[in-house]
Amino acid sequence: RALLAATAGAPAGDGDRRDAAPDDPVGAALAAALPAAVGEILLQGDLTGIVPGRPSPELEALLDATAHVESRGGALTVRFTPDSVRAALDGGATADQVLADLAAHARGVVPQPLVYLVRDAARRHGRLRAGTASSYVRADDPALLAGLVDDPRLADLGLVALAPTVLAAQASTRELVDALRTHGLAPVTEGPDGEVLHLAPVVR
Repeated sequence: RALLAATAGAPAGDGDRRDAAPDDPVGAALAAALPAAVGEILLQGDLTGIVPGRPSPELEALLDATAHVESRGGALTVRFTPDSVRAALDGGATADQVLADLAAHARGVVPQPLVYLVRDAARRHGRLRAGTASSYVRADDPALLAGLVDDPRLADLGLVALAPTVLAAQASTRELVDALRTHGLAPVTEGPDGEVLHLAPVVR
């Protein structure tokens, strides 16, 4: 209030101009009151880490990507889990990259249990693959499917080879069958039990 009163009461003549107040005095005061940011973390063998203070932006981003927060206060405690490490791998990081980033901020070396956790998560990551498909085409003879994926005339079908005898497509079953028949093939449709289905003709 005294600062505001002094500023308001100051004369504004051309010959006697006072210096301008800071653009954000409240923000400057808060920044001065906050403790200095900490860029180091103490990694422990029980897969936890302790930041003795307020983490720096770089360290906070790393922990957000690789660990779960257990407690906040004078110190920040985080825990590394298979799920938290997998989230970092899902985001495009590699095991070597995660360990290198942790080592760069660690006070000391990265404990072996944490190294094993990251390596094991990376080893299992991506062994199963999930995707979207609208239909498929299969054949007992791989030669019947050879070349279909790379055929530019079938590019709109979004064919992907899942196995030598199975192709997945982004087109519907009817669109897939019609396109293959247009190119001289003779596919039929089948149900989940493998029995042949007969498509009803489209009535216009």
